[in-house]
Amino acid sequence: MKLLKLNKSSIISAFLIIVGGLFFVGTSAYPYCIQRPGFVKWSSPDETANYYFSKLWAETGSLIAKSPINVPEGVLVRPRSFRVVDDTLRPVSFVGLPLLYGSLARLSSVDILPYLTPFFAMLGLWAFFSIMRRLFSLPTAIIGTTLAATFPVYWYFSAKSMFHNVLFVSCGLMAWYCGLRALDKLRLARRRSVSSPLALILLALSGLALGWAIATRTSELLWLAPVVLILIIVYFKEIGWYRWLWWIGWSWIGMLPAVCWNIILYDHWYGGGYPAMSQSVETISQTSLSLLNFHNLADKFTVLWQTIFHFGFWPERSLTMFKHYVVEMFPWLIPLVLVGILVFIFSRRQWSKGKWLYLLLWILVSVFLVLYYGSWQFNDNPDISRFTIGNSYTRYWLPFYLGALPWAAEGLWRLATFLFRRRLVKPIVALAVVGLCCWSLHFTAVGSEEGLKFTAERQVSDYDLWSEVLSRTEDNSIIITLYHDKLFFPERQVLVGLFDNHVMNRYYGNLLKKWPVYYFNFRFSDDALEYLNNRRLPPFGYKLEKILDYNEFALYRLQSIEEQAVDSK
Repeated sequence: MKLLKLNKSSIISAFLIIVGGLFFVGTSAYPYCIQRPGFVKWSSPDETANYYFSKLWAETGSLIAKSPINVPEGVLVRPRSFRVVDDTLRPVSFVGLPLLYGSLARLSSVDILPYLTPFFAMLGLWAFFSIMRRLFSLPTAIIGTTLAATFPVYWYFSAKSMFHNVLFVSCGLMAWYCGLRALDKLRLARRRSVSSPLALILLALSGLALGWAIATRTSELLWLAPVVLILIIVYFKEIGWYRWLWWIGWSWIGMLPAVCWNIILYDHWYGGGYPAMSQSVETISQTSLSLLNFHNLADKFTVLWQTIFHFGFWPERSLTMFKHYVVEMFPWLIPLVLVGILVFIFSRRQWSKGKWLYLLLWILVSVFLVLYYGSWQFNDNPDISRFTIGNSYTRYWLPFYLGALPWAAEGLWRLATFLFRRRLVKPIVALAVVGLCCWSLHFTAVGSEEGLKFTAERQVSDYDLWSEVLSRTEDNSIIITLYHDKLFFPERQVLVGLFDNHVMNRYYGNLLKKWPVYYFNFRFSDDALEYLNNRRLPPFGYKLEKILDYNEFALYRLQSIEEQAVDSK
C-alpha cells in the first residue's frame, strides 16, 4: 500500500514537473527569440514601463529617473505609461511588479527580467493543481491544470511577460493554496488536540502572497476585498480571530513596499499614478464608512455605484464583449463549463462546502469582471473592428477564464463518462485534452494578427527599424510618434502626438528651439506633406523634411524655417 501511494505521488510530481517545465520553456522562448543584447523591447507601453522601472530598481534602488528634458516642456516629453513630476520620470501603473522583479534582478542580473513572469506563472499552475485537487478530484485537477498550462490567455500574457495580470493571478493562487493548507493543518491539529505552528507559517505566506497580489494590481480590490470578506465570515470560527489578524498583518507586510513607494511617488499610499483611481478609492472608503450611521443610505449607495463604475455601466456592451472574447474566441469553454456546473448541482453526492463556495464566488467575480471591464471601451488593436487576444479584455478577465477551467474539466470528464464505456473514458478524455491543447497553442501562435508568431516577427523586424532611426537621429533628439514610443525609448526621448492640434504644433516649435526634433509615423502622401509644409506648419516656425522611408512609415525632421533661410544664404 505504501509503495502504491509512493508511486501515485511520484507520478503526480512527475506530471507537475513536466507540465510546469514545458510551460516555462515554451513561454520563455518568446522573449528569448525576440530580444538581443542592447535591444530589449516590448509591444505595449505598459510592458515598456514595467521593464524600465524594474531595471531601474535593480540597478539604482529607485523608481524615480531623472528626465533628460529638464524644462517645463518635458511634462509632455515622455512615453505612454510614464509620468513626469518635477523633471523626473515616474511609473503610472502599480509598482508591485517593478519592486518584486527588480529585487530579484538585483540578486542576480537584469537579464532574468523577461523570464520572471513565466516562472511565477509556473508556480501559479502548481498552486492551481493543488487547489483543484482539494476542491474537486484528481482527474479534474489533472485535466484542468493541463488546459490551464496551454490556455491561450494564460500562455499569451506569460510570454508577453511584463504585464501585471499573470503575476497578480499567480500570487492570488499561491495565497489561496497556502490558506487551504493552513486550514487543513488547523483541522488536523484540532482533531489531535495539539497546536500547529506550521499553520501560522502557512497563513503568513498566504498573507504575504495576497499582499503582493494587491500591490501588483490594486484596482482588483474592487472584487478581491468582498471575496476576502466572505471568506473571513465563512471560516471565521475555524481559523480564529487572532489567526485572521495574523493573516491580515502579513498581508499588510506584503503590501508595505508598494505603500511606501506610493507615498514617495504620489504622496498617498493607494492608487499608484492613476488620479481617477486614487479619487475613487478615497470616495469608496469614506462612503463605505458613512454607511454605518444609516442616514441617506440610498444616496450613499448611488455614490458608491457611480464611483465603482466610473467609466460607465453598459450591460449590453458587456454582453457583446463577452460574446466576442469568450463565446466566439473559445467556443468549447462555455458548453463544457455549463455541463460541469449542472452535473454538480444535480448530483448531491458531489456537494461540499468548499465546492459550493468556489462556485458562488466564481460566479460573483465573473459577473463583476464582465460588467466592469466589459463596460469600458479598449482600443489596444488599432483596428477597433478586430477582436484579438491582445486586447485588454482578455487579460482583465483572466481570473474568470482560469476559474472556469475546473468546471470545464468536470464537464469533459462527465460527458465522456456518460457517452462512452468505462474502459474508453480515460483514452477519450486524454485525446480530447490533447486536441484542446493543440487548438489552444495554435490559436495563441496564429489565431489572430496579434498571435505570438506574428508579434514576434514584427518585433524582430523592428530591430532594423530601431537601428536605422537611431543612426539618423542625434542622441539628444526628441521623436514625435503615435505608436513607436515603446520602440525608441529610452535611447531617444519620445513624445506621443500628431500635427492635428495648434497647441501641440506650437509646443513642437518651442522644443525645436532647444533640441533636434523628429516625427516618425505613417508616411505622408505628397499632397499631405505639401499641405503641412505650405499651410499648416509654417505659422509655427518649421517644416518637415523627409530623411527616411521604411515600409509604410517615414522619419521626418522638423526643420526651422529660420535655419532654412540661413542655409539658403
